[in-house]
Amino acid sequence: MQRVVRKFAGWTLPQFISHTEQTLGPVLNHGSISVANDPDLQRVLDINKRLLWSNLDDGGSCSGAMNRIYHLIWVRDGAMAAATMARAGWLDPVRIWTPFLMANPSVMRDEAGHERKEYSQLVGSRWSKSEDDGIYYAFLSLYTLIQTTGDDTLLESGVLPDLLANLDSTIASRFKPEVGLFGSNVIGEDCLADNPYYGYDVVTGAFAASHHQPKGNGPAIAFAYSLYQNINMYNCLRMAHLLIERAQEPNRGLWSPSGGKLHTHEGESPYVCACREAFEELGIRLVPSDLHLTGLVSEHGYQGQTHWLMFLFEIRPRIQALPPPHPEGRFQFFRRDALTTLAHLPRTDCERIWPWFWQHRGGFFAAHCHCHADGNDDWTLEEAYANPTRTADH
Repeated sequence: MQRVVRKFAGWTLPQFISHTEQTLGPVLNHGSISVANDPDLQRVLDINKRLLWSNLDDGGSCSGAMNRIYHLIWVRDGAMAAATMARAGWLDPVRIWTPFLMANPSVMRDEAGHERKEYSQLVGSRWSKSEDDGIYYAFLSLYTLIQTTGDDTLLESGVLPDLLANLDSTIASRFKPEVGLFGSNVIGEDCLADNPYYGYDVVTGAFAASHHQPKGNGPAIAFAYSLYQNINMYNCLRMAHLLIERAQEPNRGLWSPSGGKLHTHEGESPYVCACREAFEELGIRLVPSDLHLTGLVSEHGYQGQTHWLMFLFEIRPRIQALPPPHPEGRFQFFRRDALTTLAHLPRTDCERIWPWFWQHRGGFFAAHCHCHADGNDDWTLEEAYANPTRTADH
């Protein structure tokens, strides 16, 4: 800073602006990215190009390492900084950083030309080292955003499937069952002998001796099982599990039947809605005749926030296989008797809805629940009839 002050001491603002434009002119005019029909994005790209070149000093060093630009370039640094500041009470950085990172994965290309999305060393560039902690910091960013702000808008936008696909790829390539550990051909920022970039830095474009080259006649380290990586992957799997269990409100983190909201703006019927949700969440194709309306439940002030009207359907065709995980949550079968002891059920489901549902399967019931803030609920069974051909055990 003192060097810069001495160099420009006595300059007027117009002189300083003129000098800056003369310095940046050659590099700004040497190629550019043009975006059709999107002037706002074009302006962002142009401004960022100026910012990046403005942060290179005479020696080629990026002084952005000393300011916030640095944290929009490096996955690890941006995620650590945003998550730490969020836990300290400053939420703005994680609100900005996480959508930015989710929207800009690195697109990596293997020797066969196949592309895959992943989170590596740099944000949004395939000219980047495939550092194995990127997936952890991507999950850390999303998990911290939701936990500290309570805002799950980004999760609902559909970013979780791509993250899970990236996690599956990392597990397939890095977990070694024979030793029961995650391994890597990278230590820190140094590529090991099993890495195609061994002895080469893709960021600087320079060849450099690895810190882990063999000494004497010893073999080169090709793969390492570090405590750092295994702790990261353990926490990554835990965060993924929590995000999968229940990705959306209401009843986040609770076991509740598959379902969704009626598209009243489209004039959708409850039966068509149930068929659509069954396909979207379970991959099951149904028609209205596959359904039987067993229950109609209205809830006043559920969770102290809103009122619900629920249509409870039985699906006549039996599901033959466990549906795959979905951004809405993970599906699982439970025995009927397990529901009486299963933890993490919505309160009203446990109190009345499941008992009445089992009692009236093949028949019908209508009920109303007035939910109170103190946790006490007033229930009214408004209409009910049982199916005389069904026994209580089926």
